[in-house]
Amino acid sequence: MRYLLASASPRRKFLLSHLLSSFEVAVSNFEEIDAGRPRAVALLNAVGKARAVQFNGVIIAADTLVYANKKIYGKPKDAKDAIRILEELSGKWLSVYTGICVRLGEEELVECEVTRIKFGVLRREEIQDYVATGSPMDKAGAFGTEDKSAAFIEKISGDYFNVLGLPIYRLKKMLEKIDKN
Repeated sequence: MRYLLASASPRRKFLLSHLLSSFEVAVSNFEEIDAGRPRAVALLNAVGKARAVQFNGVIIAADTLVYANKKIYGKPKDAKDAIRILEELSGKWLSVYTGICVRLGEEELVECEVTRIKFGVLRREEIQDYVATGSPMDKAGAFGTEDKSAAFIEKISGDYFNVLGLPIYRLKKMLEKIDKN
């Protein structure tokens, strides 16, 4: 079976390499939506990304977003936006949603993983220092567990890999289902 990851994310590519020894990568041109209920938004974006690429094999697409303060936080637009996001998340519980779509021909499996995170209270200087690294610019919620912002996270409840953008256990189960058909 051939596999395609419809994502430009280096973290997703790295995580998928834990499951598959070989796969191709193509960036989807799907225009993501960013308004609505977080689970629905993550799922709609994952499905849209999977449907926007053509491939003779299994297509894997995912969309990750952060939800807190009754708002969806995607990737920051610029450094000022990243600072605003991190200030709003400081000291709060938030939820990380990742929608996954696994598609083979017309068959689609669509699921969502949710992980809860408790952010510590952040000082303005540490936010500014982190944003100056440029690291938050390609991450939903302007943070990641694989860089300096890991020190912002007080607690994680749920799938750690989901926070990185690809819940590999759930994806493994989805791939097993679609490979049987």
